[in-house]
Amino acid sequence: MAYIDNNSLQTQPEIRTCREDEIEELVDYTSFIYPSRCKTEKDRYRYKNLARFWFYRTADTYRYMMIIKEKGKIVGQTYLIPANYYWNGVKHEATWSFDLFVNFDKRKSAYGTDLMMETRSQPGDSFNTGANDASLALQRVLGYKRIGSIRKYVGVGSVFGFSRMIYPKKVLISDFPIQVKSKNLLFEKIEEIKAIAKEKPFNTELLEWGRDKEFVSWYYGSHNVNEYAIYKECGSGNYFVVRPIYHAHVPLLALVDFRCPLDKGAMFEAIVETVRKISQQLYIPFIVSSSTLAVTDRVLESSGFRSIGRPRPVMSKKKWKGMEERIDTRTFLQVNFVDSDGEAGWK
Repeated sequence: MAYIDNNSLQTQPEIRTCREDEIEELVDYTSFIYPSRCKTEKDRYRYKNLARFWFYRTADTYRYMMIIKEKGKIVGQTYLIPANYYWNGVKHEATWSFDLFVNFDKRKSAYGTDLMMETRSQPGDSFNTGANDASLALQRVLGYKRIGSIRKYVGVGSVFGFSRMIYPKKVLISDFPIQVKSKNLLFEKIEEIKAIAKEKPFNTELLEWGRDKEFVSWYYGSHNVNEYAIYKECGSGNYFVVRPIYHAHVPLLALVDFRCPLDKGAMFEAIVETVRKISQQLYIPFIVSSSTLAVTDRVLESSGFRSIGRPRPVMSKKKWKGMEERIDTRTFLQVNFVDSDGEAGWK
């Protein structure tokens, strides 16, 4: 008779979706696995609230979260957040995956690979961004393909704002101007979040992520630990969203989201000019923005912005046959910081 090691059976890991009664356990685990983000109790409190924020996406978002449990304790995780995107004018359901992490003492057990394989087996289209080189290699083995990359751009906002680098002062959302005019266009700061929601794409020729009422109410509403200034063009649905962030105590104005026609870039150019005017009024020395398209690259670079750091590849489980040239020429994908986990953790 073959010998069965009961101890070995008891230590076999569970790889499954999170249960509702495990949400706080996962939130607590998430706040401890990134010590660089949680150096103080205040940091830990903020990060735990940020982790909870993802669970507010839908009533059953916890069902999308993947965990590994061993001896009753979580030893690995990956977050999957429900989302939707438009392609050829048709709405599709999907998930963004991020924050795949396994305890350091478990990494030789290939738990990370197991998590990624389990994530890939979930129904629906799956996307992720920001993976490191090792993770990218594994994703390619598992069938993921690069469909674009997010470039981070930084430009000068207010030259008079450099004094804030010496004497930093917190910028409040209440300090932001009510109206800003650029290129004969008037943008107004709005309080009604749902006013920017749209049930169809802004650019039907692009793979574009949805901004329906459910998304904007969740992301820009009271659940988020951050505050945002939302500006909408008078007489149209075009909008952009900004918030002040701080890097080494230096204030920056982050353009975290925008929606407008992107066929020629003129409207995005007006948005960039408006954001710069806001930074000048608030004496914020730098602006940070993202780009996944050649047209927005061009507008930012012609406005004096420079691409910094490593572009974050956007990976997709779905196959996009016939789109290879558009992917290579950056004419395929529109992603902003608020998609996936691009900016929520910034202070």
